[in-house]
Amino acid sequence: MDDKVTKIFLSGYTPSPVDRFGVERKDFAKVALNSQKTVAWEYIENPINLIKRLEKERFHIVAIEQAKNSVDYKKVKIKKPVLFLVGNEVEGIPQKFLNLADVVAEIPMKGDKESLNVSVAFGIALFRMLWEYKNMTENSHNNHSEISLSREWIFLSEKLWGDTFISELFEFLNNYKVKTLLECGCGGGHTLKGLAEKGVKCVGIDNDEEMINYAQNNNSHPLVEYIKMNWLDSRLINQTFDVVMCRGNSLSSVAGWNMTKDNFDKNKAEKLMIESLETMFKKVKNGGLLYMDTISQKEIEQSGGKLEINIDGISLRGKIEHDWKRRMRSIYGSGVIYGKKFSGGNTSYLMTPDELVFLIKKFCNPSEIWMPIFKNEIMYQPVCAKK
Repeated sequence: MDDKVTKIFLSGYTPSPVDRFGVERKDFAKVALNSQKTVAWEYIENPINLIKRLEKERFHIVAIEQAKNSVDYKKVKIKKPVLFLVGNEVEGIPQKFLNLADVVAEIPMKGDKESLNVSVAFGIALFRMLWEYKNMTENSHNNHSEISLSREWIFLSEKLWGDTFISELFEFLNNYKVKTLLECGCGGGHTLKGLAEKGVKCVGIDNDEEMINYAQNNNSHPLVEYIKMNWLDSRLINQTFDVVMCRGNSLSSVAGWNMTKDNFDKNKAEKLMIESLETMFKKVKNGGLLYMDTISQKEIEQSGGKLEINIDGISLRGKIEHDWKRRMRSIYGSGVIYGKKFSGGNTSYLMTPDELVFLIKKFCNPSEIWMPIFKNEIMYQPVCAKK
């Protein structure tokens, strides 16, 4: 994404570039120096609906305001895509909007007057945060990461859950006469292609554009459809499935694929996980299955620990950390993947298998729930529920 504003949303009594008859306002054009023609804009009646929609699309919501929980704007590390909120000149941003923000950024001021013009404040904050973001990404590149986190996960998952796992998964699903399957968080699509080759008609959705593009270009099959979509919007898919699957500890990463220790919010993650389970279960046919997973009991007993992977062109070393107070699982490492250097990681919600069972029971009310054992599932514990 370019380091520039791609769209402006207007609301309230904020003037727009055209009047109510759709005629361009000359006074607006004069003040804006015709820049209104170079930046997309849209007038919205209900900002809360917009914020909630973009939140589901994993936008980082940053409010520019003075508040009890605000932080120095110079310490804010934005995560793209990002939505900035700026408010009324006199009254600022209403609390109901601040409650939806991931972070409230404040510009510290000295003296008796603690107020800046909205446009001035936004300009200062935007410049600083985008500058920090640019430095962060450049430093990441300088730290020898030649491939993205998404591409690393695609290559790694193809090796860790290859043909033997896919065959075992198919045998399990075949016992329940599964003919149609929806995978939420399908990644690079190799699992769906493998199942499709065995006759299962699949739909794979993922909100990561790089992963969907890879799936479409490298794991296409006549029985598979890949869609770039947030799984919270899966209600838009006009069918139900014999099984809805969400693997690879993806549910725990619902708050953001590139979440870091600094911006991890366990309350937001818990809310989104519950909403995800409810949404996914609605896409399961009566008598069908919900297939989820989370970290294994073995990893919990070891409290994470060192991670070392050496398989066919992939050599990685790293560490898994558990922070039960913050409900945070961090995994990071570095190494070489097919000749390219990698360095990175992500942070997700820390959840036990028993806790996943509890959530499914409480919010999905299945007729049956159990933890199947797969000998070729080497990292996570599956949990299945029947509708």
